[in-house]
Amino acid sequence: MDKTTRTQFDGRKALAHVEHLAVTIGPRLTGTPGEHAAAAYIEKTFKSFGLPTRRQKFPVQTFGSARCRLAVQDGRKWRDVPIQPVGLSASTPAGGFTGEFYYAESGEPEYYSPEMAGKIVLICGDIAPENRYKLLAHKPRAIIFIEGGISAEPARMNLRDDALEAFSKIPIGRMLHLDGVDIISKGLTTARLTMVNTQRVSHCFNVIGELTGTDRPDEIVVICGHYDSSRGVPGASDNAGGTALVMELARVLSAAGSKRTLRFIAFGGEETGLQGSKHYARELLKADKRQRKGKTFNDKTDKTELLRHVLTFNVDVHGAVLGKGNFNYSGSEDLGAAVRLLARELGVT
Repeated sequence: MDKTTRTQFDGRKALAHVEHLAVTIGPRLTGTPGEHAAAAYIEKTFKSFGLPTRRQKFPVQTFGSARCRLAVQDGRKWRDVPIQPVGLSASTPAGGFTGEFYYAESGEPEYYSPEMAGKIVLICGDIAPENRYKLLAHKPRAIIFIEGGISAEPARMNLRDDALEAFSKIPIGRMLHLDGVDIISKGLTTARLTMVNTQRVSHCFNVIGELTGTDRPDEIVVICGHYDSSRGVPGASDNAGGTALVMELARVLSAAGSKRTLRFIAFGGEETGLQGSKHYARELLKADKRQRKGKTFNDKTDKTELLRHVLTFNVDVHGAVLGKGNFNYSGSEDLGAAVRLLARELGVT
């Protein structure tokens, strides 16, 4: 195989990576065996390109659902309504409980009431961070979010960061929009909710392969994407597709060479709160502080590893046929002009 062939992007190779991650391995929730298997596959692939490769390991909390059921009283009958538990929210008692609904509209404070106490609060919308404790002050027994649009199943979500601190002691679920419409339009008031959520301490990996630059090795360009998926889904476009692009670019660019150092990173734990990229950034900041304290460090001439980072390409939610081929940038206007020019040349959004 000549160099020209080796340095051409091959969509078939990228698709093979997507199929291995999304089909052969399947769901890759933070801290689960599926995510760990994906990390091993990516590491092996980077090494096959001759790239020095390493893993960053960091602790996480993973979760699951042993049981989740919502039954609604409709006349004399009880019927099941599909819901998805929100990961890392609390469980009900093992046998569940029976309670009344309270519809809090869009979740804004003007719809809160002492009547929420002990009830299953339905909300079509989201709760702004500044309103979370205002809602909890009214002591709802559970919260169920109604999806805002038409979908095949409720979204698979989990609590993150400050939302985890606020809501981890109350059961939270999500239901389909049309089921919410049905319950509210019929004036149904009573339901049985059973939600048994599980959680445990685990770990994740960032997988890093590096190609040292020829002319400006001290300047680092990051090419990255996350390889985990939401709970129970294969995550083909989000984000096996993005990870596959990073892997295929690693093959192409390791053969072509680069003037600057290229760091290919597959981040873990993105769907549970950007955990992999946060860990990577924190480690750079810690190293920056240590290096600056060194006796020989000169602020005017020396650069820490953090300051050596000059550009990042992050590839997320890639592979959709229509409407998703967007490039977004943050940085100098020069960068913006370059992105717009390149987009016009390529004919993409």
